[in-house]
Formats: sequence, C-alpha cells, structure tokens
Amino acid sequence: MKKIDTKFNVLWTAIIFLVYTVDYWIFNYTAGPRESETLFDTIENPIIALCVLFFCSLLVVSTVSKLFMEIWNRLISDLFNFRSIGFAESYALCFLLVGIIGVSGFY
Repeated sequence: MKKIDTKFNVLWTAIIFLVYTVDYWIFNYTAGPRESETLFDTIENPIIALCVLFFCSLLVVSTVSKLFMEIWNRLISDLFNFRSIGFAESYALCFLLVGIIGVSGFY
C-alpha cells in the first residue's frame, strides 16, 4: 500500500494550486465593483460560457474526489482498518459529506 510521503504532498499541492489558479483566472470572486475582466467575462456566447463553467466544475469535482480517494486509501484505510475505495465511491462520499457538513466553496 502506498503511503503519504513528500512526493505525494508536493504533487497534490501542485495539482490543487493549478486547479485553483485556473479557477481564479477564469472567474472573479472579489466583492464589489469589478476592476478587471476575467476570461469568463469576455465570453459573449452563452453556450460557450456554459461549457467553460461545466468544464471548470468537472475539473474541481474530479480533482477533489481523486484527492479524497488517495487520502482515504493511503491513510484512513490503514488507520482504521477500512477497505480501499474507488473513484466512484470517493465521489459519492464527497457528495454526501458536502451535503451533510455543508462545505462552502465546493461545487
């Protein structure tokens, strides 16, 4: 079984940083009047804007689910003697946890 080591931490830190950088580049989350346009603001066609929004949501949800699965399989299953989970179970658990706990900022 793979363990959580420095390589794992560096890799997933870089992946999460990249996903949030792309998200910040496309959308503007500042309150108040917007001073600069983002990529999403320059899209005039609503179908293309919907596709960009769908892609970003899919990217964030997939990344978080994959990270949850890796942490579960590398840490939780060893600590508490639980079985390993797959990506679909990880997605479902993330969905349930967000519904129960109500994590803000998660799509």
